[in-house]
Parts: sequence; C-alpha cells; structure tokens
Amino acid sequence: MKSWISAQRKEGHSVSGTVIKREAKAHAIRMNIHNFKGSCCWVANFMKRNRVFLRAVTSTGQKLPVDWEATMKKYVDFVTQHKDNYSLEHIGNMDEVPVYFDMLSKFTLDFQGSSNIRITTTGLEHSRFTVVLCMTASRIKLPAYIIFCRRTIPKFNHPSNVIVSSNEKSCMNATETLY
Repeated sequence: MKSWISAQRKEGHSVSGTVIKREAKAHAIRMNIHNFKGSCCWVANFMKRNRVFLRAVTSTGQKLPVDWEATMKKYVDFVTQHKDNYSLEHIGNMDEVPVYFDMLSKFTLDFQGSSNIRITTTGLEHSRFTVVLCMTASRIKLPAYIIFCRRTIPKFNHPSNVIVSSNEKSCMNATETLY
C-alpha cells in the first residue's frame, strides 16, 4: 500500500483515507484475503505506521509538456504567418472552467476533542457544468458559453447573452466550437 500511495502521489493524484481503504480492500481480494475489513481504525494505524499525514493542497493543475517551448514557437510562427489572412475578430483566446454545483471545502474547523468532523452536502459534489469564456483579438467579449454535463439542455430561463448547451463530457468539442 505504501508503494501504491507513493506512485499515486508521484502522478499527482489525490489520495484520501477512503481511497486507501478501497484500494487496500481490493488488494486483499487480489491476494485471496477475504476476512480483511479495512476499517477506519486500520487506515489511521496504517497512516501512523507509515508516516502518512493529512496535507493541504498547495497547487493544482497540469505540468507543462516537455516540448512546450517548441510547441509554443510553432504556434506563434503559424499565427504570425497567417495573421494577415484573418481579421482580428476571428482570432480569439478561449478558456474552459469547470464549476461544481456543490464545491466542498478540503478542511473545516472544529473544537479539539471532536471525534466526528462532518460537513453536509447536497449530493451534487460530482455534478458539474463548464463555463467557456472567449475574447477576440479585437477586444470583443463573446457571450459566455455554458455546457452542462448531461444529454439534454436543462429547462431554465437563462440570460440572453449566454449560450447554453450540453454534452456527456461537459467540455468544448468540435460541435460546440462550430456554434
């Protein structure tokens, strides 16, 4: 389990006590150990034995690819070469931001000695939508584009200056871009 946690962290994956418990149970089944319970007490003792501590996340995001400088130069060269073929309103800078309906805090405050540090949720902590924002090189802000993670567009009154769409991955794709 210790090497599994180390590998997960090297990959930048978040590891929690629940994940440790689930993986330990799966590992026990693979080893034909059927009486392993993997209780919360076992997880706490495992963490203590192996010096695994609760830590606050200090940064998120993806690492740049190894060849990012060459890719960036290639893109800049392409834009420089073709900039006269396009007007500034046809060149844009776009970004997608996932927004969760219930964004849970990673930590909470409670009094010393409390044994159950619980927060309530709406049950929608995994449900999300994506907001896409874009601005053209001529400084025109395009309407916000909201993509829901579902098959159909939810029925609600939205502002006229917002475009609403849906797809199963809740991200911009070729179909959404053509709109």
